[in-house]
Amino acid sequence: MKSFFREFLRDEPAGAGEAPQIFLGAFGKHPGWNDHMDDIGLETESLVAAKKNLYIDGIGGQISSGAWEKLDAYQQIPFHHVFIWSRPPQLLVGKLWASRDGKGRSLYPMIVCAHTIGISLGNAMEGILPCLEHVRAKTIATKSADEVTAIVTHFRDALRRWIGEVGEAKPGGPRPIMDVAGFLSQIEFATANDGLSKVLAEVRGRDFRARAGEPAERFRLPGSAASPELSLEFWEHFLATQIDPAAPVFFSMPEGQYWVDAIVGEPAPADLFCLRCSPRVIPLSNDSEVKVTPAISAETQSLLDHLKAGTAPGGDRKSWISRLFR
Repeated sequence: MKSFFREFLRDEPAGAGEAPQIFLGAFGKHPGWNDHMDDIGLETESLVAAKKNLYIDGIGGQISSGAWEKLDAYQQIPFHHVFIWSRPPQLLVGKLWASRDGKGRSLYPMIVCAHTIGISLGNAMEGILPCLEHVRAKTIATKSADEVTAIVTHFRDALRRWIGEVGEAKPGGPRPIMDVAGFLSQIEFATANDGLSKVLAEVRGRDFRARAGEPAERFRLPGSAASPELSLEFWEHFLATQIDPAAPVFFSMPEGQYWVDAIVGEPAPADLFCLRCSPRVIPLSNDSEVKVTPAISAETQSLLDHLKAGTAPGGDRKSWISRLFR
């Protein structure tokens, strides 16, 4: 396996040129196959790496260890997630859901995942996630492996037509303006008692010396069940102000729930434990006991003002992950 930090979401497909590109893959369990599905559309190294890190090592590792089975009914949640894996200007956008194979075994999910190059996160949220939901619905409705392959191929081609209508992401340019105020109004439970300042303080407080072979960092962040797309987009932009832009960050949100899990760096199998456990097991960062100083409170407000304006905070401060690629 190639170095995760050097190669992941740094693909240079043949003939890429300046135009944005998109690839659509699927893997996991489906009734059309008696065991794990044949890979569909894993045309890039990053899609192959995503399957290994997320599905084989991560989910497979948790299943093999029995970690999720030890949780009670109040601690465990089902597979039904939307996720992004961000490393601008490349991005993975995906969905995973509970599924089973042709023999009825249901421990593993099915996953559909788009790899984009040169497409902004906002455009990906608006254009790709609805497409992935169509893929999910149509593959659930069939037990035919051939039909699943045809469905993924059809929507891959549709997405490639779609990218001709959207602009390219501009590396280093201003962030798109989000409805930050609208999102914060949806997560009022998290903004009370300095919740967002606690998140920022926790991020800043980690003694983190990440590099290849060292542990990733994990955070559980408040989200809005009504707006999973905005939840993922907000936290991607929020953490982007604090971490090295070259660091891969995995975000997942269980649909219908109120939190987002973020993993910065290369996830170990144990890091994916968060996928199926509720806040009874892993509490949210905004509920932490970390001390909030007046300086952190002021900086949180400044950061939110920049996010609302679509600008990046100034200054030359080195983030806690800035040593990642030394």
